[in-house]
Amino acid sequence: MSAVFDNLDTFKSGILNGIKNMLSSVFLPAILATNNWGALNQSKQGESEKHIFTETINRYLSFLDGARVSIEGTVMLKKVDNIDFSKLHTFEEVTAAASNSETVRQLEEVLMTWYKQIEQVLIESEQMRKEADDSGPLTELEHWKRMSAKFNYIIEQIKGPTCKAVINVLNVAHSKLLKNWRDLDARITDTANESKDNVRYLYTLEKVCQPLYNYDLVSMAHGIQNLINAIRMIHSVSRYYNTSERMTSLFIKVTNQMVTACKACITDGGTVHVWDQETLLVLKKIQGMRTYEGHLDPVLFCPVPICLGGHVHQTTIANKNSRPQAKMTHAPILSESVSALSTSSINSALTFC
Repeated sequence: MSAVFDNLDTFKSGILNGIKNMLSSVFLPAILATNNWGALNQSKQGESEKHIFTETINRYLSFLDGARVSIEGTVMLKKVDNIDFSKLHTFEEVTAAASNSETVRQLEEVLMTWYKQIEQVLIESEQMRKEADDSGPLTELEHWKRMSAKFNYIIEQIKGPTCKAVINVLNVAHSKLLKNWRDLDARITDTANESKDNVRYLYTLEKVCQPLYNYDLVSMAHGIQNLINAIRMIHSVSRYYNTSERMTSLFIKVTNQMVTACKACITDGGTVHVWDQETLLVLKKIQGMRTYEGHLDPVLFCPVPICLGGHVHQTTIANKNSRPQAKMTHAPILSESVSALSTSSINSALTFC
């Protein structure tokens, strides 16, 4: 047994980056380079356990990176230094400030500055975000966790004593800016509720998506039904996330991860090229993926009830060559969203290898 001592440099980059850099630059490369896994090298189950272990580290690194991005994305409402807010607590103090035109003007400038800051955050949140072409379903959860943290922190500041004091004075002064502010307050509150709601339901995917990240075709085949059920539940009960656009995006991310998993199975997690392996071994792996595809068919072609507006509609998750579907008038068509969940996952993996 040996011990390793090292210094964690957090002065320049902070503790999150310090931990992440040490894990990603020192420990993870050492783990990937070692062959001394003992009994784990003796069985296929052992190989799977090794991969799950390294993937757990990678997910922790992603968590640290997400925490860093959330902190860096924090929006601080501009501080006001030229006004003594300690003298704006009582009704008499607020009334006196509201009768002072210069104080009212200064507070209106402060409110407009906050208004522009928050409006810019809302505009950016509505823009289409840039993502990697192969991003998986858990990136969706990480995105909404960051959004929820950002919006909730803004709301905490709005509910804080400083912002309340400004609003109280301008309310007594009958400022015309308050109408726009209240509209903005309602928008940011609704957006924060949307983010919180999306995080709540997307958390249900975290467990059922794990087989896609463990690169084990057997567990993937057994787990796909649970994944489809979880997505169906989100579509049925989520207040904000059940749009066809978001469902389509989510299914695309699931497909991306399937492609990544199939590719990893062929290349042993990216350690060997397909052309560097024995032909019979590669064919055996491909046949295993074809068997996996066969396990998907009963799931992908099964009717999925979609509840909209109090009515249950039936649709079929399948590709464009599937059996005919029942005619639907209101339920969104999800078939195109998941067309790649069968053969294309494997074909794409073979192409990328």
